[in-house]
Amino acid sequence: MKKALVKFNELGFLALSVFIIFSLFSFTSAFDMPDINLMDNEVRSFSKGWIRDADGYIIEFNTPFHLEVKENESLVIKNTIPDNINPGDVVAFKAYMQSVVVKIDGDTVYDIGTEYSNYLGRDFGSFWVFVDTVPENVGKEIEITLFSHKPAYRGYAPEIFTGNRAAMLNHIYSQKGLWIILPFAITIAGALIIVLSFISALHNGINKAFFYLGTYIFIMGSWLLGESGILQIISHNTYYVTRAPLLAILISPVAINLYIKETVPMKNRFSANIIATLSVINAAVNLGLEFFNVSGITDSLVISLALIAITCVYYILVFLVEAIAYKNEHARREFFATAVFFVFIFIEIGAFYITGQKETSYFMLIGLSIFSVLMITYRVRDYRARVRQMEESEYFEKMAYTDALTGAKNRARFIDDINCITEPEGVVIVQADTDRLKHINDNFGHSFGDQAIMNTYEVLSKHFEQLGDVYRVGGDEFTVIVKNADEDNIIEIIGAVRREMELINIRCEYDFSISLGFAKYDASLDKDIYSTAIRADQEMYDDKKRLRGTVFQTKIPVMFT
Repeated sequence: MKKALVKFNELGFLALSVFIIFSLFSFTSAFDMPDINLMDNEVRSFSKGWIRDADGYIIEFNTPFHLEVKENESLVIKNTIPDNINPGDVVAFKAYMQSVVVKIDGDTVYDIGTEYSNYLGRDFGSFWVFVDTVPENVGKEIEITLFSHKPAYRGYAPEIFTGNRAAMLNHIYSQKGLWIILPFAITIAGALIIVLSFISALHNGINKAFFYLGTYIFIMGSWLLGESGILQIISHNTYYVTRAPLLAILISPVAINLYIKETVPMKNRFSANIIATLSVINAAVNLGLEFFNVSGITDSLVISLALIAITCVYYILVFLVEAIAYKNEHARREFFATAVFFVFIFIEIGAFYITGQKETSYFMLIGLSIFSVLMITYRVRDYRARVRQMEESEYFEKMAYTDALTGAKNRARFIDDINCITEPEGVVIVQADTDRLKHINDNFGHSFGDQAIMNTYEVLSKHFEQLGDVYRVGGDEFTVIVKNADEDNIIEIIGAVRREMELINIRCEYDFSISLGFAKYDASLDKDIYSTAIRADQEMYDDKKRLRGTVFQTKIPVMFT
């Protein structure tokens, strides 16, 4: 009955989920339900009836339209604001590497990119222009001045719309759809990987592969976000908004070179380092020239894109050779992911120039999404393997430095630790030895002898664990290294050890005792810390002299309840 109910609930949930999802996409049209959405989605075209007055020669056209203008000439277009403008409406269009001045009835209402001292470079970047209007503007002349140094954008009049801000934002979203969500998700993923690389650095040392991967994904995501126009909504940083795609073109070859260098072991890295160096120099020179207003990043865009292409071709060939000739598993994985991405980049670059260099398409976004998923998967897999390897290494290291019987640090660890003491001032060495272990083994068996050794370690560990480390350095011999301890405190602890030793002795079937001795480093007596250990050993053997003339006894153990 119970299993039948569980099965019914599972099938019922599945059926209800399918029905609800189906209803979301069908009921509105099936029942002709009214639209109660609070967002005004009405965007009106304002592309007809534009004119350009060029030396008395009037050209009438509809946007988008490309007009011939001279090299240092601005494109000035005019129209009359239509009567369907509502309160709160804007005139909107996307500017492509153009400075923009908008005048209504002769008054400047929008001006960006014309004051060269307020921004870097010769061209302002691509961005959406929203010009506020009021009902009084109806029927008045609107004049738009556009200027760009780039031939592809010089004389280009973009498509123009009117509508309220909410409608325009919805229009921008609807134009791109999923192609806006993906760049945003990729950029966030890149930022998270960078943060995680620093968090992991606190525990295992910085993982450069993760850091460079996150950086590269963030750079490419920013590039695509900048092309989508969505950055104006999520960031107030004008430089980032307008320069993100260009900056990404500059430094993406550097980031991918550094990432590959950290992740793929290769026989020859010289050429890879040369490409990375050229990319660094190209980025530095471009940014320097832009900073001093000598030229813009777009002026040498061909060089930057060529470096990206060279990087693509070089690594595809290198990965292919490494995978086939040297059976490099890392290279084989990277070849597949990188080849897919680079193929999409080549298609993107081709489409960019074929379509007139206005906007990037979706090829690079698709390639970047595939590349990001594959690379993150590979890095997570490598990270898990590295963690597993570290755990195994720590386990074997622990086994190598841990005494199997007591769990104490062994002689090998003692030698390493005492060799690390470069400033022995204040160090105390305590030597301890389980008395009459041979008699215990011979008369009661080795299991009792092992118990005597474990009792010795437990007593020493209990009383010295707050001050120093206890080592089993021989069969029945133990050493304690105490740093910055007071001799009176050591004497007090040894007294506590002796008292507990007597309590254990009462419960044992044999005489149980420990011989103890200690010495504190004294520069006037000791050449080094090893001399201190020898003095402590002598003190321990002096303590053992108390057993001379005594007889080993077998006792009836006292049982405590």
